[in-house]
Amino acid sequence: MSQIFTMDVEQDINAALDFARLLSKYKIKGEFYITGKMLEKYPKQVKQISKLSSRHIICAHGYAHEDFSKLSYQEAEQVIKKTIALFKKNKLKLVGWRFPGFKFRNIHLRILAKYGLFDSSMRDKALQKWGKVMHIRNFLSHLKRG
Repeated sequence: MSQIFTMDVEQDINAALDFARLLSKYKIKGEFYITGKMLEKYPKQVKQISKLSSRHIICAHGYAHEDFSKLSYQEAEQVIKKTIALFKKNKLKLVGWRFPGFKFRNIHLRILAKYGLFDSSMRDKALQKWGKVMHIRNFLSHLKRG
């Protein structure tokens, strides 16, 4: 299995761009979890990250780094739809999502499935790598959130 490096992009777009360049130089796959606000503020740089390598994957990290564990299904769907629309408007293929702080309710996973997005904390590859430990951690931490 090849190594994948991930980065949450919620504050420093230049660090993300430098990281993307470094990964591209060594032909390493990167996943960049970018907030909608960062995309609004720095669309050119986000597009550069996407174009640096066909290996890099662009994903969303909320619109404004929300705490989804405090959002209802409807509120979460509004944020997710707004973020998806922003990526679409900027002609960026969005394939995945990472809930900020891994804080979400299990029901929110249905929203991601509805829009064809993977969730970075529950992906098959992550489960294969970390096995039951990760699954149990997610199950227990989200059980109390509903």
